[in-house]
Amino acid sequence: MIEKREVRGYILCALFLALIYVSFLIVQSFLSAIFSSCVLAYIFHPVYKSLNKKIKSKQVCAFFVSALMVVVIVLPLLILGNLIIKEAVSAYNSELILSADNILQKVFGSNSDLSSLVSNFISKALTYITKQAEDFIVSIPSKVFGFLIVIYAFFYLLISGESLVEKLKLALPFKEKEKLVRNLGETTNAIVYGIFVIALAQFVIASLGFEVLGISNPLLWGLVIGIFGLIPFLGPALVWIPFMVMNLLRGNYSTAVWITILGITLSLIDNIGRSWIIGKKSKMHPVVVLVGLIGGAALFGIVGVVVGPLVLSFVSVVVSEYGLGENKDEA
Repeated sequence: MIEKREVRGYILCALFLALIYVSFLIVQSFLSAIFSSCVLAYIFHPVYKSLNKKIKSKQVCAFFVSALMVVVIVLPLLILGNLIIKEAVSAYNSELILSADNILQKVFGSNSDLSSLVSNFISKALTYITKQAEDFIVSIPSKVFGFLIVIYAFFYLLISGESLVEKLKLALPFKEKEKLVRNLGETTNAIVYGIFVIALAQFVIASLGFEVLGISNPLLWGLVIGIFGLIPFLGPALVWIPFMVMNLLRGNYSTAVWITILGITLSLIDNIGRSWIIGKKSKMHPVVVLVGLIGGAALFGIVGVVVGPLVLSFVSVVVSEYGLGENKDEA
């Protein structure tokens, strides 16, 4: 028979697992915000350390660095949002929709079933875009609240991040903790380095290409591509495909072809180049890096571009150093 002490132990274990599950449900909606604050704290930590040498108060240093982080993130988003709205209004005022309708009538005829099918598709696409815009407006309060959580967690991670890392080291159930933590740090450096190098390369190439092709505001649109490049596969395409379509509708066919060539080049740099740079610097296979980028972005959003490869790197190191190592020792 099972003793009362064993029953009590099972009950306590079940309660503990239930509490862990409930805790996960509580923080599940804020995982992206928490990961974002960790990534941002890691990126801005050198700035915090340099400032802390001049200003001894950790709280004051963390406040200034947090304000800098907000400016660095919010200001470009406001500028880009304003630019995109202006371009959308300009496209609407230039009667591009009417141009598209005229092209369809010339190519397929006014009574063509295919022309009607395309018109219905455009109508449904506009309805979908409107619905997405409404959903975005409704979700603004939750996004603002999530950003406040990012700022709050970022502030305290700057102050106590190093002590938290030391506690995590003690909690790791592995022998070679320093090697594991060092590998994670090197992988994080490689990911951040690869992201910024590719973003800079895309900014330069896109800006020069748009300047040569006569696209208005080439520097700003190059900056948009550099920022959207954080999204695997889709990033640059969110910019160059609309430009290509607009030039097609305006009858600028040669410009549309060159924009397509430029866009494909940017997409290749975005996916293959980033995976190669991160893989070479972190000694991870490029395929593993690419899977981590795509899977992480799908699960956690933009911050998943960093979290995804980092998680796969952690798992691969644990398996290679401990799983395979133990098998070798036994053999």
